Amino acid sequence: MGPLYFIIHNNRITFDALTLASSIPRLVFRGALGMGKTTLSKRLCHEMARKMKDDPSQKLPVLAFLSTARDERNHKVTKIIADAARESFHSLENFPVEEVNWVLDGFDEIESSNLRERILEWCTAPENSETNIILSSRPSIIPPYVPGLTPVALLPFSSSQIKAFIERFPWRKPSGADQLLTVLEKTPDLFNLAQSPLLLTLITILSQYIGPERLPKRKEEIYRVLVKLLTGDWDFAKGVERPQTIQEVDLRLAILRRTAYALYSMKKRSFTKNEFVTLVTNSIPASFIDHRTSLDFLDDLIRDCIIIPLSREEFGFFHFSIQEYLAAEELAQDITTERVVNAIQEYFRSDGWWEETLVFYAGIKRDVSVLINELHRNLTTKIAGGDTPHQSLVRLLRRWFDVADFTKLDSLNPRGSVAKALTILNVGAGIVPWEKYGRI
Repeated sequence: MGPLYFIIHNNRITFDALTLASSIPRLVFRGALGMGKTTLSKRLCHEMARKMKDDPSQKLPVLAFLSTARDERNHKVTKIIADAARESFHSLENFPVEEVNWVLDGFDEIESSNLRERILEWCTAPENSETNIILSSRPSIIPPYVPGLTPVALLPFSSSQIKAFIERFPWRKPSGADQLLTVLEKTPDLFNLAQSPLLLTLITILSQYIGPERLPKRKEEIYRVLVKLLTGDWDFAKGVERPQTIQEVDLRLAILRRTAYALYSMKKRSFTKNEFVTLVTNSIPASFIDHRTSLDFLDDLIRDCIIIPLSREEFGFFHFSIQEYLAAEELAQDITTERVVNAIQEYFRSDGWWEETLVFYAGIKRDVSVLINELHRNLTTKIAGGDTPHQSLVRLLRRWFDVADFTKLDSLNPRGSVAKALTILNVGAGIVPWEKYGRI
């Protein structure tokens, strides 16, 4: 479990997660992609359940995956949350809320902005001020301060935590841990990625199967290799032959990309079998795949752990970032920029839903010159107005430049707020003074 900190008057105080949760019953865990929010939520519920077994007076822990929550306007929030729990809690909405430890994972993955507002209102309502609530979210979606809930941020893994994780991993070769640690020590970019618990897990698994010297050094390449492993390469490496409904690997990947993109465009983190099968069938001409084949393909994906059950009726990719990566890969197949421009416009119109996919896209393409030169045309009035560039614009540009390392500064011709944002970010380190060229 990684360290956490929470802010009190701009001071950073570090705590162990379990200690903090047992002392402060109302928390908001904020963490970027892959920082372990869901794992932490599950661990906290496990500890609460263990304490309840020893002491029946303890409150009932209820873990709800908010990605499966549906905005039923005629239902109380407690029922909506109960329905989003891993297992069904019948009539839990009638259970005294003060007797429940609510652990609400994935606030950022809720499809409906209206439901997000309802849940925040429920969390901060005076009548629920004594209710134990732990909420998790990516930082860009949830307000910096939620009244009555203590803000907590998840920190990246330290060097010692990375070392401990790798040494505890069940390596097939005794030298596996030392070899990977040596590679990380010699490769700063890969070490930086390993500070994310999710990426460290993926890096370690990949090192087991392809060797540490062959590890990709970029995040999107790690995801590409992982998806290939899960769609067939893993079995091949182990000498296992499993029947595949769709034999051609490239066709399996194409269907997976298109379906992930379609779901993401619909802001669906979770889906039913029927929804997934319908999208699969629509992604390929009927002569190639029918309803029965689509259903069998989904069963293959569940068997291979690419798709996992989130509740009794809902399914999802085994990690949300896999869906975001696949959606970006689908966008990267396009010759024109029409679909990615639509995604950029939606990012600025909404609440940042497309952010991670757009960053994955920039990392895959590695050159975002065309997008930056046209970016001023795709800003909303709210984003484009004002003397200071909007934080969502600055954040997206910063993250693009972090991964799109083939972008040539001398080919950029930004305008308005985009040029102001580049100035704030000090892109070009003074070599390209955007103001001087009259681009602002």
